[in-house]
Order: sequence, then C-alpha cells, then structure tokens
Amino acid sequence: MIVQINNKTTITNCKLGTIAEIRRRLTFDNPAFFENEKRGFSNYQTDRLIEFFNSFPGGLSFLRGFSGSACRIAKRCKVKRQESI
Repeated sequence: MIVQINNKTTITNCKLGTIAEIRRRLTFDNPAFFENEKRGFSNYQTDRLIEFFNSFPGGLSFLRGFSGSACRIAKRCKVKRQESI
C-alpha cells in the first residue's frame, strides 16, 4: 500500500477491505434528502449519500484532513508512506 500526501491524500495498492473501510467512514447521509422525504418534496437530483472521496481503479483520493484516520485504518496493511512537498 502506498499513501501519498500532498494537497489531497491518495491511497493505492491497498487491500479491498481497507479501501472499503475508508470509503465507509467518508460516506454520510445527506440531510437534504431526508428533509425532502419528510416533507413529501421531490428528491430528483438529490443524492441520498454524500461521499467525500474520489474512487479510481486501484485506489482512493480524499481531503488531507482525513489522512491521520486513514493511516490508522491502514495499519492493518503494511504501509509504505511517501510524502510530497
């Protein structure tokens, strides 16, 4: 697994279980969706979930603020860490 930290954090070559855990922690219910549903309004083009990551083949990228938590999650794998300036 490679963790690269610069203006965003990118994780590649990781076990699928670790990527799934990070994705799960960066996915939240969209309060606007549930408010619309409660009031009987349309949810057209309103996502049920908000995802704070970008997926690409072989990895994930997300905001730097979650890097510490992601590294703690990734300790389940052997981590090779590269920091860019």
